[in-house]
Amino acid sequence: MGSIDPSIRVTYPPRTKKGSQGGLINKTHSRAFSQRITVHNTKSVVVPKLQVVDRIPTSSDSQITVKLLKPNLDIPSGTVKNADAPRAKVSPGIVAEWYAGHDPSPDEFNFLGKDGKIAWMCTLPAQGKVDLSLSWEVNSPAACDVEGL
Repeated sequence: MGSIDPSIRVTYPPRTKKGSQGGLINKTHSRAFSQRITVHNTKSVVVPKLQVVDRIPTSSDSQITVKLLKPNLDIPSGTVKNADAPRAKVSPGIVAEWYAGHDPSPDEFNFLGKDGKIAWMCTLPAQGKVDLSLSWEVNSPAACDVEGL
């Protein structure tokens, strides 16, 4: 990981959560979460290649699914090379991708998205800020108690 620059400030306003239950026969519980991330550059120069890494929850239980809604990235299937890794243009100067770590081996690209880590690459204007959005949905049987969200 790169060093943390004290002149770059990252704030996380409270995340939002919406829930619903559905299904007449198979009762399900769906919860949607949204998190805004604000990155502020207090420097008087542009930061051209800032990487911001965050994550969504993951589940090892097949009854509980977590789906990334925003940014719009699919989890790749099959063998992936760095050049083929999914990316999403979020806005001018901001691209999101599944985080593979620094100097990943070719094998690490085959696990993209499985750990829920997302990286935004952005250009941060002098004395400026950018807002990043992260949204995900958690679906589970209504009888299943999901904790830690």
